[in-house]
Amino acid sequence: MDTKKCRVEHGAMVEVPAYETHARGTNWLAKISPNPSAPGGLDRDFVERARGKYYYMITDLKPGTPIEFGADYTSSGGKRHPSRWYGVVVRVGDDAIDLAPTEGADEAFALAEEIQAAAPADRRTALKEERAALVARLAEIDAELTELTDLKED
Repeated sequence: MDTKKCRVEHGAMVEVPAYETHARGTNWLAKISPNPSAPGGLDRDFVERARGKYYYMITDLKPGTPIEFGADYTSSGGKRHPSRWYGVVVRVGDDAIDLAPTEGADEAFALAEEIQAAAPADRRTALKEERAALVARLAEIDAELTELTDLKED
């Protein structure tokens, strides 16, 4: 699966796959779900905007979430030129967020289901790896404590 890595600083995106910089631009990031009675057939839960060099806060984004970036331009005559980027959140980290691009919302929903279905197995594997690392670290601590205790007795 191809992904787009966007840099994150202080819990906010500093890179995004779609953004209209013009003063008449309208931008958003939304978590999406199907709703035939909503505009474009999608319910949108808009993600909190950030300020300054930051674009959007990522605190509400989890792996397996289908998303839409909107980057519309409106001409001086009032004609809107829509631009959309659809995808799914794959990984959320302290320094980056990985997004899988899709051709549209329907493909994003299908990919999100795949990622969510795989998540429990991935989580189990991650927990086993973390446990092994912690057990190894505990062994190192026990060895160091034993060494310190032996030195004290000498």
